[in-house]
Amino acid sequence: MGAMTTAVRAAGALVLVALLAGCTGDDGIVTTTPTPTVVAGSEEPGTTPSPTPSGGGELTDEELLVLMPEGAGDPTWEGAVSTVLFLLDEYPRALREVDSRALEALSLPECRFCAGLVDDVVQVDGAGLRLDEGSMTPDFLGLDGFLESEGHARVVFPVRQSDFRYVDSGGVEQRTTNGADFLMYVELRFVDPAWKIAGVEVVAP
Repeated sequence: MGAMTTAVRAAGALVLVALLAGCTGDDGIVTTTPTPTVVAGSEEPGTTPSPTPSGGGELTDEELLVLMPEGAGDPTWEGAVSTVLFLLDEYPRALREVDSRALEALSLPECRFCAGLVDDVVQVDGAGLRLDEGSMTPDFLGLDGFLESEGHARVVFPVRQSDFRYVDSGGVEQRTTNGADFLMYVELRFVDPAWKIAGVEVVAP
């Protein structure tokens, strides 16, 4: 899309600041955890996510960038968009593989919503389940946002989440959660060499 024209984008996007600050919103969050029910990002302040189930050690930023789309490491608005696209792909993958390392590497400590996603993976693992079918698809026609300043971006995507189908170790379906459409407001900060997720707000369109 090229560099953002702040005069056009910023006026409409300034209303997002309150929503994004601190990831504190709980309304409209799509629940994807099979059991018990958990709303991603709704944990109380100070809550620490459970340990990563993968046991494979933390990913370095360099290892994370290898997994991400080309250009995701650029300190541009386009790079921030690529990072959000990676997040949308990575969350279902983490539930399928029961491996939250990339989600953790992608997230800054202050992002409580991100901690909720990691905890979803931990709970799926603890229940002996994994995601068998499910995806999160962005609507590029609704893409919005702006590069607020050097190293600070905001991205808005309408997203369609399909039904999530969970199976046990034998491949037997145990639970399905209904899909939904929502708006995803993401705040990112560039921490060399990669964009990191600083906050997420998910609301009904």
